[in-house]
Amino acid sequence: ASNAVQVPISYNRYRQAAGTLFSGIKLAGAVSPSLTLNAAVAIETDLKKNSPTYSGSSDIYGLSAFSVTPSPNMDEKRISANLGLSYAISHAQSVNFSTQFRQELYTSVNSYTSLINYMIGF
Repeated sequence: ASNAVQVPISYNRYRQAAGTLFSGIKLAGAVSPSLTLNAAVAIETDLKKNSPTYSGSSDIYGLSAFSVTPSPNMDEKRISANLGLSYAISHAQSVNFSTQFRQELYTSVNSYTSLINYMIGF
């Protein structure tokens, strides 16, 4: 510890490990010569995991020790789905759109991601 630190915080060792099984199906097909559609759905299942307590100590007044216990409401099975569309402008250019839905492990809030990209080859 440095003498310049007035209220140091130290953390206990923390190690998290998980084993999961990810299975699903993906379909892709050409709607036309320049338009491709793909879709996927999957389920992620926890086979084993440890969720240790995050803890430590500090010299902060009123907080000599702290401990954060993980939520017991973690989803052991989570679904994800993806839908994408690709349009070939030419042999070397394409525009792609994809959107993804995902159930998260530590929160009851689901995540949604959408992406548009333009690719050009040289």
